[in-house]
Amino acid sequence: MNVFWMVEVLMVTLCVIAVSLAAAVTADAVSGRSRERGPDRVDAAVSPTASPVLTTREVRRDRDWHRVATRAWTICILASVVAVAAVGVLIVVG
Repeated sequence: MNVFWMVEVLMVTLCVIAVSLAAAVTADAVSGRSRERGPDRVDAAVSPTASPVLTTREVRRDRDWHRVATRAWTICILASVVAVAAVGVLIVVG
């Protein structure tokens, strides 16, 4: 039986895991850094030097990185499940 296609699926899945893991870790770091760096909503409204209006651009920046991190972690987990299933099929077949 030719299982070459399963090895290809496994290799592609491992590449997807590596890329999505790197994207997830990076997005988590950026979203955490932007939360630490940016002023709190109350501080921004009370501070006389800062603009009293919280722009949507500031809020969306944090939310977008959080969404990217969540999607990347989901892709990483799903690719890991596919990789485990591929290894299981290769063990059963081979």
